[in-house]
Amino acid sequence: MQHCSRFKRIYGDTPCSFHKRLRLQSATADLVLGAEPVGQVALRVGYRKERKFAAEFKKELGRRSKNFRKEILHR
Repeated sequence: MQHCSRFKRIYGDTPCSFHKRLRLQSATADLVLGAEPVGQVALRVGYRKERKFAAEFKKELGRRSKNFRKEILHR
């Protein structure tokens, strides 16, 4: 547990939360730059189920993953 508390002190987050945030950042870039379906992006960043990815995406970014690309491209 000492490693976790040291990690949190340095990065301000737990290792799991930090990793999840990195995965979602990668997915965000893929959604903006690519044309791949959301389900494929979810798989690539480590989510086995698109539904779980969609829930985490909305929780962290405040918008639905399915609409994200459209919203960004129409700005």
